[in-house]
Amino acid sequence: MSIKVKMELVANSGIFITAGDSTILLDGIFGENPFFSQPVSEMQKAVFGMASKFKDINYLIFTHRHMDHFSSMYLDEYISNNEVKKVYIPRLKQETNSLEDKNSLLSLTSIVKVEEYYIPFGKYHKEELTQNCTLTYFRSVHMGGGEYQDTRHYTIMLTIEEKNYIFAADADYMVKNFEAIKDIPNLAAVFINPLFFTNTKGQNILDNLKPERVVIYHIPFEDEDKMGLRKLVKRDILKYKDKPYKIIALTEKDQEI
Repeated sequence: MSIKVKMELVANSGIFITAGDSTILLDGIFGENPFFSQPVSEMQKAVFGMASKFKDINYLIFTHRHMDHFSSMYLDEYISNNEVKKVYIPRLKQETNSLEDKNSLLSLTSIVKVEEYYIPFGKYHKEELTQNCTLTYFRSVHMGGGEYQDTRHYTIMLTIEEKNYIFAADADYMVKNFEAIKDIPNLAAVFINPLFFTNTKGQNILDNLKPERVVIYHIPFEDEDKMGLRKLVKRDILKYKDKPYKIIALTEKDQEI
């Protein structure tokens, strides 16, 4: 009997996943940042140990340490106040950029639960989280050029009962970022940001991957959209409406797929 899988937007690239009895959070504990949505109240309640649907999440996974994806301070609090099995955070390099949270976790509880991972380009790491769910991560170049190119950024793939879900976060739309998964079968969904979706090279990658669904995320909520990304997404969904995959835009708090 298949397990029930639910995926829910927290904010930015934060996705809360329920797979049967297990829970996973990707990029969902982050701090205040200048460009995207701010931490949501329901997550903040869980961070400080109050009643919340986000309490006691089993696995916390982060693609990179930019402040709109990750907060060391809030993660420290969350691990101290919740029952967590394991946390995956990219290991910092010595030279970091201005948007990265460079702080160390201070709580002994946090340190014991955290795996700071590092995988070079061209390699990948796979491990079983539960009987029905496998985590795979591999290095990918962060989009934006300049100082962002050196960010230790990873693309995440979750395999849940043989269906694959790719979370690209801020991965650039260069072909080498997706070489490791170019022939992946049973691709249920690819999660990409609006700048990836609007780019011709990004569209070519999606055409080659042949997912069942393309999910656009990392879209600010309406009252926080300083860059007009919501308008861009709406336009591009119309532009690419005849693509063979289903297009879903995650734009509202608690929105589910």
